[in-house]
Amino acid sequence: MSGCVTRNLILDAAHLLFVNQGYAATSMRQIAESAGLALGGIYNHFASKEIIFRTVLVERHPYQQIMPLIQKIQAEPFGNFDESTVRDLLHELGRHPKFFNLVLVEMVEFKGKHLPEFFENVLCGIPPPAWLPVFLSMFVSYHMTQSLLTGMLPTETQEQSLDAFIDIFLYGILKSELVYEFSSAIDHT
Repeated sequence: MSGCVTRNLILDAAHLLFVNQGYAATSMRQIAESAGLALGGIYNHFASKEIIFRTVLVERHPYQQIMPLIQKIQAEPFGNFDESTVRDLLHELGRHPKFFNLVLVEMVEFKGKHLPEFFENVLCGIPPPAWLPVFLSMFVSYHMTQSLLTGMLPTETQEQSLDAFIDIFLYGILKSELVYEFSSAIDHT
């Protein structure tokens, strides 16, 4: 088996184990067994479990699909950052739920220690747009809520929550027309 194939077997096995049981609960022995390798075979490719985790975090990110969307958004004036674009970005990120689990493992077990390197690799030297931290925070909140409430809410309510997420991201908590109505009501009192 070639080194590249073995390396990918290790990363595939580790990825599944990390997203399903977390970093601390995953042993090098489990990764080796899952990859069909002897334990020593892993150390020919990776010096530690943390290096495997960091590699999985960077290499298993769905950025190949997301970066064109981010670059498209950056090329347009903010006024053209519309609901369709946000839906496309959410849809693409939502197609990779295991990555979301991996980021949660990073946040809980590593306190975000690898995220600067992760963003440097994912953004490939492109300065992060100002809206990205806000979007990522809201995306995490949205997906946590969705995963906790899946099956508890009717489908129509779930679609409304997506619409509400997009509205809040694009326009803030109060839409401009609501702000106008609110300020008009205050003016009349």
